[in-house]
Amino acid sequence: MPVLQQIAVFVLEIFWGVMLGFLLDCYQQARKICSFRNRGTSLGDFLFWLLATVLTACFLMLVNWGEVRVYVFLAMVLGVLLYFKFLGPPVRRGLGALGKIFGKPLARGAKLFRSLRGKSRILLKQCRILKRCSNLRK
Repeated sequence: MPVLQQIAVFVLEIFWGVMLGFLLDCYQQARKICSFRNRGTSLGDFLFWLLATVLTACFLMLVNWGEVRVYVFLAMVLGVLLYFKFLGPPVRRGLGALGKIFGKPLARGAKLFRSLRGKSRILLKQCRILKRCSNLRK
């Protein structure tokens, strides 16, 4: 790969690191708003990193045919560090402001979902009991 192309790939990988930092901030803000419990946090973390891995693999395929070299990791780490040093604080303030605006409706929706999930479990148990009773009558 020519040197100019490697420089272009390096710059694109820095950009990708910045994007990963932004996605991580968005996910952390969503976690604050919805206040997941232990299982929800674990599942959300797993899904976030799975998505980040798949997107990074797709990005690598598009940018440099999936070649993973040391400078690729260095560029992504540099991008994440640059994001958290310079862009992170103002972006987090902006996401915090959006969280204050949309946080209450989203939190209410999450609470409603949890309560409906609990009620649906009760209904399912009652249906199973009724089904057993009807089978006993036959």
